[in-house]
Amino acid sequence: MTGAGHPSGQTMRIVTCNGAPPMMKHLTIAMLGLATITGCEHVATPTAKEPTAATQPTEAVDAVEAVGVTGATDYKSFTDAQWKQRLTPGQYYILRQEGTEPPFRNAYHDNKITGDYHCAADDTLLFHSTEKYDSHTGWPSFWQPATAKSVKDVPDADGSRVEVECATCHGHLGHVFTDGPQPTGLRYCMNSGAMKFVPK
Repeated sequence: MTGAGHPSGQTMRIVTCNGAPPMMKHLTIAMLGLATITGCEHVATPTAKEPTAATQPTEAVDAVEAVGVTGATDYKSFTDAQWKQRLTPGQYYILRQEGTEPPFRNAYHDNKITGDYHCAADDTLLFHSTEKYDSHTGWPSFWQPATAKSVKDVPDADGSRVEVECATCHGHLGHVFTDGPQPTGLRYCMNSGAMKFVPK
């Protein structure tokens, strides 16, 4: 049979079983018309939402939070909690609490590989292996720093010794003595735990 005109202007042809009651025929036409109209509706495709401050993942507190407008990390603003997260317990003990590791039982006292020694806290270049020598003290010793801006000498409060700090983060590295070899006559007695070695 031929049904009423479709809203699009086309004629709908509906085939029903012979002998179907008139009411059933009208019901069938109505259902098919509804299905046709519904099928033509536009279904909006969900779009991805831009991440908001509430949905963006948060990261653990790290050194990058102390980066200033110039791009240089301001280590002076670091909290104790940030240092503990950035450093291992051994590094924290030496660099932040001015601890001293045992002699002869540390990583670099007998290291003879060519390379550079960097600060374990901020990666500042501290010493070259070419200035390292065996002081027979059980700690890695150097007769001069890598550059004039690598370390900072700070006399102890009682004046008995001179502490050596990383010039960048002011972490404790060790002490400097005047019983070293020439040409400087200095012995930079360092803690292995305050440094990391980068072989060449």
